[in-house]
Amino acid sequence: MGNAVIILVADNASRLLPTIVSRCEVMKFHFVAKPQMEKLAKAKKIAGDEKRLEQMLNLSLGRPGRLIDFGTNEGQLDAWLAKLKEFESMTKASAGDRFAYIKRVTDDKGGEDVNELLELWQFYFHQKLLESLKPAVSETNLPSRSSTSGKPEFVFTKNLQKADPSQKIAASLEKITNLIMLLSRANVNERLALENLMLEI
Repeated sequence: MGNAVIILVADNASRLLPTIVSRCEVMKFHFVAKPQMEKLAKAKKIAGDEKRLEQMLNLSLGRPGRLIDFGTNEGQLDAWLAKLKEFESMTKASAGDRFAYIKRVTDDKGGEDVNELLELWQFYFHQKLLESLKPAVSETNLPSRSSTSGKPEFVFTKNLQKADPSQKIAASLEKITNLIMLLSRANVNERLALENLMLEI
């Protein structure tokens, strides 16, 4: 017994009894940066065209095991892409359709993993946030139009009362992150929590 090493794996150490944690050497594993993931893809000879490999790297979300799964299990990446597309359609769907979607993913105990699903939603809004922050050609740089009188005509190029899309996306990201934390720390009704979230994003 003196030569044995016991390894405990937990996704949230705060949910373990303090007496257990105090007797352990805690090692935290963080997500792997994209350059290292690219090296892993080369080392494991994960094949695919440039676009598909980029999709694998992005949807791996810094998890080497998931990247290897994408490279070795045929259809795994396509399944994730289908989930992503379905969620995108749900962000534009009615409340009834959203509730039906949540009912299906929570009732399918042998299928969806709620944590993975929330990570995928995070990824979706993260990508949308990056897109919304990309510098766009400003309409204020366009040549000013002139009225028939020959005088410059002032053109409203922005509706100041309209909410900033990036702020709305960031708020949705924050809500998803908070729900992930809540689910990891408390005994919460997953379906009810997801339904509430879907009404707010």
